[in-house]
Amino acid sequence: MPGTMARTSRLSMSGRTHGRRLALGLLIAALAAAALVAAACGPGGDSLHPDASHRRVYTLSDPTWRVAPSLTEQIVRSTTIVRATLQSTTAAVVAEPDGGGYRPVQELRFTTHEYLKGSGPATLLVAVRGGATYATEAGARAAAEFATAGRVTTWDDRQAVLFLRTAHPTYAPVGSSATDATVAAGALAFVLSNPTQSSWAYSVDTLSRVWLPAEDPPAEGVTPTAFITDGAPTPPPTITLADLRAQIRELEAEFAAGASTPGFDKCVNSRILRERFSRAEPWTPSQLTAPLSSGEAAGTDVYRNVSNDSDPQYYRYWIGGPDAALFEPIIVDDDGQSSTGYTHLLRAVRPLPTGDYRLSYSSQIYVFFPCRFVPLDAHRDITVQVT
Repeated sequence: MPGTMARTSRLSMSGRTHGRRLALGLLIAALAAAALVAAACGPGGDSLHPDASHRRVYTLSDPTWRVAPSLTEQIVRSTTIVRATLQSTTAAVVAEPDGGGYRPVQELRFTTHEYLKGSGPATLLVAVRGGATYATEAGARAAAEFATAGRVTTWDDRQAVLFLRTAHPTYAPVGSSATDATVAAGALAFVLSNPTQSSWAYSVDTLSRVWLPAEDPPAEGVTPTAFITDGAPTPPPTITLADLRAQIRELEAEFAAGASTPGFDKCVNSRILRERFSRAEPWTPSQLTAPLSSGEAAGTDVYRNVSNDSDPQYYRYWIGGPDAALFEPIIVDDDGQSSTGYTHLLRAVRPLPTGDYRLSYSSQIYVFFPCRFVPLDAHRDITVQVT
């Protein structure tokens, strides 16, 4: 019916726009998910392992969104979470592969008190690599010395919880050898990009918040009970050490429970990143209006969403709300292959009398099937106006 096609055409534009927004968010999540899966499955345990043979190297995530990652995201992204105290800072330089120049480094040495996630030596070397690359070693070293001298030192005298994850390639400063203590002790390395301070600051005041300092100044022989999660507000928000341990264990248990489900790791990591995407771009459910003539036959389309993506599985769709029983969602696919595109329709199940009919319309991307996650922006409200 020409009138029906006109109505569904208007609504399909909104559906395609919503689909592209979902696809954009999924793409952002997918690009980072591969880097998170290994971190989410890192070794557990609280005991110290001061074995000098540990040579794992770590990196911190480079956040590119406008909002700080949640504590949940930091836990999942980290192969190692440690409670430690800073000993000293020095400047260093690393050579880029294939003659790509030199990069400045801040070397931070820590005494470890507890491994909340992962394991490692009793003394850590954390190498903070700068974002700029220099043509000469001297230029990179000067930059490293300048950055080391200008570090944020507000929290240096306190114990802190540090979030780290594996880095590649292995950290090897210029001038070191295989027997160099900075390498043999089991160095940790991370990269940090911070738009609000220096490009490689390391503090709770940065957007990354991977250094959570103790709430109170140090006391001899006393383990801090709470750690600051954001240094900007006054008073600053905190989390107790007990709650942090509990969150780490809860996430480890979630990954363990889903270990046998294909795609579970990717699903959880995508979920966490999608939640940050939602905080960066607050979502208000779309309010759609669909006109329909009174008495039109059962099976009349009131909503159309065309997917042209090469999806390995169909999206899931469902409806709710007070008038959901009067409508049904249907997937139409001429060749039965989701990878070649398909159309989703919302149809009236019987002729309807004049009035406004309200329902909610929701969809779920196949990546989120394994962990049963439905993003906030997967919902919209539809009012069918029968005249």
